[in-house]
Amino acid sequence: MAGTADAALDRPHDQHRRANVTPLALICIGGALAVTPLRGNQRNATLAALLKTAGQPLLGWLVARWLGLAPAETQIGLIILATPTAAATYTMVTQLGGDEALAAGSVVLSTLFSAATLAVIVGAL
Repeated sequence: MAGTADAALDRPHDQHRRANVTPLALICIGGALAVTPLRGNQRNATLAALLKTAGQPLLGWLVARWLGLAPAETQIGLIILATPTAAATYTMVTQLGGDEALAAGSVVLSTLFSAATLAVIVGAL
């Protein structure tokens, strides 16, 4: 019985902790871009962001056409595929000792590019 009460008391704290993860990751990304310029990784970050926000939806559209999906189903899939790279990517790359500037640049650029891609997807279908 006491274990159940402890678990119930911990849940609000876990939800609060999870709610703060994304804003903290975005602050870290901003800090990384302020300290490490994107210049050396600009080409790779741009390519990664374009593949994420334009390449994936294009491939998804081709697969949806091949499968004969309805327009609403196609649009839902394309919206999911066109979303920007998750901010948690930066945190994971940092923990694994990867290229922080590339990860941060990819997140920022994919967020910018996804605005245009999502507008096209929502407006076209």
